[in-house]
Amino acid sequence: MPSRILASGLGQTLAFAASKKGVDLEVTNVLAKFLTRPANMDSLGLLKQVMEGSVGAYRQMTREAVYYAEGLKRYAVALIDAQERA
Repeated sequence: MPSRILASGLGQTLAFAASKKGVDLEVTNVLAKFLTRPANMDSLGLLKQVMEGSVGAYRQMTREAVYYAEGLKRYAVALIDAQERA
């Protein structure tokens, strides 16, 4: 997800995930809840906010999304590694 955000942009990544079902949509919903706290929007709500917001707000959200997605990725890898060792 972080590389997808950097390559395509936050808006495109959210739109792509919204068109899919499964892991992509779930991850972007978690990301949306983080970025829109305390409103806790889903990925479609965040996409609407991104499209209606300013360029500066978009850049800030993109930076936060990349950092958060990188953290989620590391956490998931750690959980998978722990399960494989058990």
